[in-house]
Amino acid sequence: MKKTIIFVALIAFFTVGTVVAVMSIKSMEESSTNTPQYNSEAHADWPVYDFNKIMNERADLVAFVKVESVTDKKDKEQELNAQLATLKLTKTLYNSESSVSTSDTIVLDQALEYVYVGESYLMFLEKNGDYYYEVDGNSKVKEENGKYKVKIRGIQGSYTEETFGEKFTTALKQVKKD
Repeated sequence: MKKTIIFVALIAFFTVGTVVAVMSIKSMEESSTNTPQYNSEAHADWPVYDFNKIMNERADLVAFVKVESVTDKKDKEQELNAQLATLKLTKTLYNSESSVSTSDTIVLDQALEYVYVGESYLMFLEKNGDYYYEVDGNSKVKEENGKYKVKIRGIQGSYTEETFGEKFTTALKQVKKD
């Protein structure tokens, strides 16, 4: 009788231990699948500026461009994907450097939301070293059906290249006057 009680107690003890161990393992597996995994795809939160701040503090170049070519750029330190795009300046609206002419090409460095060969854009760019970078999340405006839908506060709207040029010139004069 005493042996039977000990035997039943041991079986109950091992059964409870097995159930607890299985549940712990299952819980660990579930928590490891919820752990964020490293992703080499670049991602970021873009700042958003109004026209005044862009033109007074950020932009070195505002131009209509056409993408001539793109090449992959691999950041060896962080293993992030990026691309360099060669842009043909088709019409320059603002240029803080007089060394860039409207017949020049520039190189745009991008880690996300790439431009594509053959497409045209209105871009607000800042220069850092040899490359240009987008000023903010609204500073790359793709041409669609002859229109540019600008989302920059202070000059937002839908424009043709000509009507945007007029709006930009007027707005820039106002910003520089203030």
